[in-house]
Amino acid sequence: MLDDAIPPAKRIVYLDVGRGLAMLMVVIGHIFQPQLFGQEFRYALFAVHLPLFLLISGILYKERPFLSLLKKSFLKILIPYIVGVLLILIFYFVSQHQGLLISWKNISLSKIGSISKILVSAFIVNGGDYYLFAPKLNIVIGAIWYLVGYFEVLILFKCILLITKRLYLQVGIISLLTLTGYMIGSHTALPLQILSSFVMLPFFASGYYSKNYWLNRNSLENKKVILFIVLLGIILWYLSASNGILLLVSAQATQGPVLATISGIFSSIALLLVIRILIDKHLLIGKQFLSKFGQLSLYVLVVHDLDLTSLPVTWIIMDHLNRSGINPQISNIIVMPISVLFAFTGAYLLNKLLSILQTNVTKIYKCFCNKNIGQSYK
Repeated sequence: MLDDAIPPAKRIVYLDVGRGLAMLMVVIGHIFQPQLFGQEFRYALFAVHLPLFLLISGILYKERPFLSLLKKSFLKILIPYIVGVLLILIFYFVSQHQGLLISWKNISLSKIGSISKILVSAFIVNGGDYYLFAPKLNIVIGAIWYLVGYFEVLILFKCILLITKRLYLQVGIISLLTLTGYMIGSHTALPLQILSSFVMLPFFASGYYSKNYWLNRNSLENKKVILFIVLLGIILWYLSASNGILLLVSAQATQGPVLATISGIFSSIALLLVIRILIDKHLLIGKQFLSKFGQLSLYVLVVHDLDLTSLPVTWIIMDHLNRSGINPQISNIIVMPISVLFAFTGAYLLNKLLSILQTNVTKIYKCFCNKNIGQSYK
């Protein structure tokens, strides 16, 4: 079902780890409570987590016919989105018809409202935006908005490659779309996270255009250049995070679109370089966990979104900790690893379940086809 199906011999470990780190930052960034600790850490996470994921996706992007890309992207990205919506509906229904945990019922109700609101937000893919033409539409589908935005990035980028083979024209189109996304996003949102896909394009494209470097085993030899890029990435990361927040979900960058985009690209490159060096030197702690986290990243996002909406395990635990008199800051720190473990465990089980379902459906389909073929020969 996921990248996990790729044979281990063909996997690029440091890219899996990079994806895992990016998704880990996404989870922590959503659970972290800025009203308790301040905004700085959250701003730093948002400046780089999705840009890093998109950079790696660009590196791994393989050109294929449009219809083939459409089919593969639908199965890999939009199926998890549909599964995520169905799970939100199921657990919301359960939460409102159980009497064991009042906190689950209340938290789920406050985050969602009703089944009709889930369906509307899922249909328009509202990740948390403000619609100028519908100001009362304050319902959100949560973190899985990214799956639709990511799908659109793949399709948009393929269209750009089909329009022109000239690099400067491709960069020009991407720049124009990015500028359009930020300009409109500062005033209103559009359905289907289309503006988000516009402003996500530069991060994806930077990975695609630099893929030969990343896939070259000898690309770490020039240590001075690497040190310069890492330092530049760290400096830009600091400048971006200290001057505002990058909100790809809303196509907004309060530190300025130019700084946010350039910083997102170079800080992601710097992080990926550091990851690669640490892995080569066998110095990275938690490599196996982060690698698996990266392989399951899309379903990690699906399960994490449940935690943010209709199955708020983290928030239930934090609510009980606060009620027991524990300091809210300590409670927030305690639940962060719990939220990560919940997302990982749920993604692992969900992937196994869907893989079994896919295998059985395939067997039934083949059996049905063979039966029909056998009958046609009679």
